[in-house]
Amino acid sequence: MQVLDRRKAMAIPPLFRLAFRPFFLGACLLAVLVIPLWLFALGGATGTWQPAGGWLAWHRHELLFGFGRGDHRRFFADRGADLDRPPRPQRRAP
Repeated sequence: MQVLDRRKAMAIPPLFRLAFRPFFLGACLLAVLVIPLWLFALGGATGTWQPAGGWLAWHRHELLFGFGRGDHRRFFADRGADLDRPPRPQRRAP
C-alpha cells in the first residue's frame, strides 16, 4: 500500500507505516521466548533425547536457515518496491 497524502500517512501508527516493522517486532518477541527454552534444553532438561546432530547443530541450522533468512527475506520483499522507483530529483544548493 502506498499512501501519497502526508496527512493520511501520519494517521497510520508508526509501527505499521513500513511493512517490515511488525515482522521484526515479532522476531524480537520470538527470540525473547525461545532463548530461555533453548537454555533449558541445553542444560539437559530434556533428558537423553536430542535432535539429529545434537543441540548445537540444531541451533546453528535454525539461526542460519530459519530465523535469519526469514527476517532478511521479509526486509528485502518490503524494500524491493523502493528499489524499483526512479530516484527523487535532488534540489541544487542556492
